Amino acid sequence: MTLAIHLLGRPHVHRTGGDAYTFRSRKSWAVLAYLILSERPPTRSQLASLLFTDAGDPLRALRWSLSEIRRCLGEDGSLDGDPLVLHLAGDAMVDVEVVAHGSWLDAAGLPGLGADLLEGIAIRGAAAFDSWLLSKRRHLAAASEAILHEAALGSMSRGELDTARGYAVRAAAMSPLDENHQTLLIRLYRLAGEDDAAEQQYAAFSEVLDRDLGAIPGPAVEAATSQARDEREAFADAISIEAIVEAGSAAVSAGAIEAGIDSLRTAIRLADRADAVGLRINSRLVLAEALIHSLGGLDEEGLAILHEADRIALASDDPGAVAKARAELGYVDFLRARYDRAEFWLTDALKLAHGSPAIMAKATTYLGSVESDRANYARAVVPRRRRPAAGGLRALDAGPYQSSPWRPGLRNRAVRRLDQPRRTRPLAVISALAPGAAR
Repeated sequence: MTLAIHLLGRPHVHRTGGDAYTFRSRKSWAVLAYLILSERPPTRSQLASLLFTDAGDPLRALRWSLSEIRRCLGEDGSLDGDPLVLHLAGDAMVDVEVVAHGSWLDAAGLPGLGADLLEGIAIRGAAAFDSWLLSKRRHLAAASEAILHEAALGSMSRGELDTARGYAVRAAAMSPLDENHQTLLIRLYRLAGEDDAAEQQYAAFSEVLDRDLGAIPGPAVEAATSQARDEREAFADAISIEAIVEAGSAAVSAGAIEAGIDSLRTAIRLADRADAVGLRINSRLVLAEALIHSLGGLDEEGLAILHEADRIALASDDPGAVAKARAELGYVDFLRARYDRAEFWLTDALKLAHGSPAIMAKATTYLGSVESDRANYARAVVPRRRRPAAGGLRALDAGPYQSSPWRPGLRNRAVRRLDQPRRTRPLAVISALAPGAAR
């Protein structure tokens, strides 16, 4: 990496093996941030009217800022044209892009993670820019919060409880009333054997909820507070563990959700003790789907289990299982309106699916829903030359999805797309991309 642009916190540029140019004008930082974060390249007149209306010659003032940005980029980027197009070298790093679209492993170590965009930068006489900046700050604060939560879950799945707790505390500080953060933090205290700290955290959160909202903690927080440490199970062979997983899944599908989930938790403990890698992954995937799709309010526990399944599948070189886990991770982020993170996980799932109709049906349905919620209808719709087989939708009718409160809406959305003219069918129904799925 040659050039690193940090816009979160106090903005600065770092250059490996040399000194980076220091901007002389705050407006140069504002221009650079706008160019990086805008959905489409702005024209020179738009930028001039946005930031330089108080100048005697707004376009000339803009040209001065553009020359500063070019000196900063050096050979690691270019900036030219009208509209203005910014190109950065392939190895250049921009922290806001990593937070919005990168892995938590890359984003968690950023020095400005959780800080405001362009902290300390104020532009006088630029009300329209101030409105844009406020919107982007809120968006990136939510993205940073999501990364911290994700980092806590990922670290917990690796057994790094102290590191995970640090991330969870930072996420909870950014949004003290978010029950998902509190649930995770209390679970981490329980897992570390710090029961007193877990009780204190629960009491403090209950007090804040009662004072600010007149509410009580939800079922996820209550479950985390009463969670007992894992009991040691007797040894079981692979056939017995598979039978327990199947029985648990069948119970969930039949509506006996709590009994089925208890069986699946037992299967995970047995698979871990037997060190049966395939069963360790599968039992976690089945339990996570049951928690997310069937038992309302416990998707936070499901997320933690999905991160465990993802880690084990990566270590055992099982891309299909990784794809399944990431499709579900994307689904939960979609439900929480964390659309950048949902897109990250779902795009990864499609890359790793290797043509599996079931995985692609889920991932494309969720991804189409993400783009629809963003009002990116052009991206949610792709041309289709052949009608996909209805079998792709069976993924939404199987296992724990049968009792999911979200399944009817998602399935109906996909079915409506199937009935649209072929030239306007959306991404949500490309389950037939797999060989043999469309005829």
